[in-house]
Amino acid sequence: MNVIFVLCEGPHDAQFVGRLLLESKKFSIYNSNLSNYPFPVGEFFQGKLKNRSVGDLRLGKPDFPLIPMGAYNNHDASTLVFPVSLGGMTKYDSTREFISELEVVFSPDALQVERSQIKSLSILLMYDADSRGAENTTKLFIEKFSGFYDLASDVAGKWIKVRDHHVSLFVFTDADGQYGVLEDTLMKLFKKKAHHYIDNLTQHFDKNFEPRAIDGDLVAYEAKKKKAILTTCGQLEPRIAGSALTVVVRDSNLLTDAFDFSEHQSIHSRLLERIESI
Repeated sequence: MNVIFVLCEGPHDAQFVGRLLLESKKFSIYNSNLSNYPFPVGEFFQGKLKNRSVGDLRLGKPDFPLIPMGAYNNHDASTLVFPVSLGGMTKYDSTREFISELEVVFSPDALQVERSQIKSLSILLMYDADSRGAENTTKLFIEKFSGFYDLASDVAGKWIKVRDHHVSLFVFTDADGQYGVLEDTLMKLFKKKAHHYIDNLTQHFDKNFEPRAIDGDLVAYEAKKKKAILTTCGQLEPRIAGSALTVVVRDSNLLTDAFDFSEHQSIHSRLLERIESI
């Protein structure tokens, strides 16, 4: 069994991965108690929860350990996928620390000693291109992980063997393939079932959204506007009314059957292909 940790910038990015897997009809929710997970997966997650210092927490501002927001396995039970929210692209130190933990827990020696069902570890990191562009985002990733990972630019297009595991980078862009964010993909998917809602909300927010600062980043500004549009669109469904975008991405009926995997060059198809290709 292969274990894939998908390290995402934020929580709705992680939920997007889970929704993508489910909509592909090739994966299901891995609905098991932690105590029943194959060794050492459950023990690793339980340890992170038990070792969290409660005394360091502040009421109203919980700081949870890096654990997955979901678990998914493919239908032949050969792969487990765990999307994890990093809490932002710039959390490089905590990301490296988390990967180091994974390397120890899922080292070949540790797995062999315990005769684990887990045979390999893979780590996929996902970032938005933003206004930097896809190429510069890849360069930034390589720079920030220099000394930890020694990688070439092709890490953004395939899996690379590093020490005892595989690593890859996936960069979200808009249609031009250069700049953009995950929300560009979500807008396209939502439009398939709610085109008129999206159009009306776009007109509303174009008129009423707080103006961009003179020196503000245009891509980042438009991304926030799209988050507002997508979150508002999700309020049309009574069962998730009042929910944040994280819940909307996970549960909205507007995404049901919206993923067309015959569009082989689409962002969602390429992401699924990357996950399945290891």
